[in-house]
Amino acid sequence: MIRMIGLAVFLLAGTAFAADAPTMTKQVLETKKSVMVFYRAEDEMAVSPAAGASAKRVVAVAPAEVAAKTAASGSEYRRVFYTSERRSERNRFIATGNVLVRLQPGTAPETFAAGQGFTLLQAVNASAGIYLFAPAGAGELIGQTNRLNTLPEVDYAEPEWIKPVLLR
Repeated sequence: MIRMIGLAVFLLAGTAFAADAPTMTKQVLETKKSVMVFYRAEDEMAVSPAAGASAKRVVAVAPAEVAAKTAASGSEYRRVFYTSERRSERNRFIATGNVLVRLQPGTAPETFAAGQGFTLLQAVNASAGIYLFAPAGAGELIGQTNRLNTLPEVDYAEPEWIKPVLLR
C-alpha cells in the first residue's frame, strides 16, 4: 500500500513537472539543397547586449508578454532556437530577424528587396550575390525563409544567426 501511494505521488509530481516544462516549437528550414530542423524556445528570448558591453549570458526566461509575441523589428529581444530538443549552449542559435539571401546572377538586390517588401541592409559578398535583408515586419522567420527558397531568383536563403562562441 505504501509503495502504491509513493508511486502515485511520484507520477503526480512528474505530471506537474511536465506541465511546467518549457515548450519548444519544431520548425523545419527547407533550402533548395538541404533540410534543417530547429526547435524554437517559446519561453526564452535573447537580449542584444549594449555596444561594448560584455554579454556572458544573453539568454534568459522571457517575461510572458515578451515571449508571447514575436520580437518586433528593431527590438532588443531576439528569438532563440536549438538544433535539438535538448537545450545547451552548443546547439543554440539566436535569430537576428534578418535574412541572408544568395540571388541568382543578374538579379538586382534593390529590385528583389522592393518586390518582397524587404530592406536591403548590406552586400555581404556582392560578387557571389549574397545580401542581407530585413523583412518588413515581424513574422515567422523560418516560414518567411522557406517562402524565399521557393522563388526562382533565389539560390538559397537562410536566417541570419548569432552563434555564440563558447569560452573555455
